[in-house]
Amino acid sequence: MGRITAKTAIHTALISAFTLTAALLWRDAIVAAIKKFVPAQDIVLYEFIVAIVATLILILAIYLIFKTEAEAKHISLVIKNRRKRKRK
Repeated sequence: MGRITAKTAIHTALISAFTLTAALLWRDAIVAAIKKFVPAQDIVLYEFIVAIVATLILILAIYLIFKTEAEAKHISLVIKNRRKRKRK
């Protein structure tokens, strides 16, 4: 793992803040859509369904991000090893 620098911490905090803001905006939009299109007695059920689907999508996105990062590290090591072999 690389060192944690002030620059990295600030970037992470900013990205987190923007992500949270976007998530809250989407939440409001989804709740408004549910209230408009779903009968009042079924609202809670649909809110749970939306929460479960959103959670599954986020889990998949996080998995893909970590998988992509692992692949990128692997490819980077392969390229570095090839460069070392060519220099010898």
